Amino acid sequence: MRNYERILAQDFWLWMWNSFKVSSISALLAGLITLMSAFAFSRFRWAGRSQLLLVILLIQVFPAILAMVEDKAADKQVSGSLAPREKVNLSTTAKDVQRIQSEIEKLPEVREEKIRELQAQIDRGTYSADADKIAEKMVGESLLDNLS
Repeated sequence: MRNYERILAQDFWLWMWNSFKVSSISALLAGLITLMSAFAFSRFRWAGRSQLLLVILLIQVFPAILAMVEDKAADKQVSGSLAPREKVNLSTTAKDVQRIQSEIEKLPEVREEKIRELQAQIDRGTYSADADKIAEKMVGESLLDNLS
């Protein structure tokens, strides 16, 4: 009981209030930044968007506690290779993720080719922007986004 009296006699409630302010502001800022980035991912298309979404997905797939696991295998190497009991066997899911990631890295950036093509059309003076086609394409993409 004496410990409670001693804590409450100090600036305990001020400390609690400061902690509440800091945590509230941090939560609001994190929510705001997350909201804006989610809007950008859902409404806009830009180069590297799918790769960034893949990185975010891969980060969320593995629990944060894995970042704290020690690498004991590196300490106990036997004649240049790992000891058999410390061999790491990747699950089929992890192997699939690695395979897919390597395939994605091999893919060319499609938008770069399209930009070069459009730039060449503009330079030649053959580029024309038909407003009806642009509006039709925008509505079509919007409907596809809403349906999926």
